[in-house]
Amino acid sequence: MATGHALTNIKQHYATAAEQGITEDADLAKVHRGDFSAFASQNMGHWVGTFRPVIDSDPTTYWDSRANLYRAPAIVYLVLDANPNSWSIYDLGAFSQTLTLAATARGVQSVPSYELVKYPAIVRNALGMPANKVVAMGIALGYEKPEKPLNQFRTDRVATPQVLHIIN
Repeated sequence: MATGHALTNIKQHYATAAEQGITEDADLAKVHRGDFSAFASQNMGHWVGTFRPVIDSDPTTYWDSRANLYRAPAIVYLVLDANPNSWSIYDLGAFSQTLTLAATARGVQSVPSYELVKYPAIVRNALGMPANKVVAMGIALGYEKPEKPLNQFRTDRVATPQVLHIIN
């Protein structure tokens, strides 16, 4: 978990990398939206459609928040050993969900985001991680300001029958 000076260092280096136009280089491949299944693409498209008005209502706040790593006072970086297999990634995803649910139960909001892992060399350097560690996921943690429209947004969910099929 990065906090304090370490997190300030990461944020400053991320800002510099972005200003210099350095290409993002996440350890895990970023999948193009065209490579998802039709169901996943439709679900993501729906999310974008419902979130777009929030961005459009205050684009400066959204892009500034994202560029400043959501102004989080703490970021958890979840790492794996080099060349992780699918089961390791699955386990890490399950752990990340547990972490975010535990944070929420304690009044701490979380934002898992690709934005947090797009420059893994910066993260490894700031946190003293060996080069053979894969920076797989980043989760920003903090307390939301409820008066901000960006923080009032809550996603709707796919109807349970669309994703759950019980067969007797």
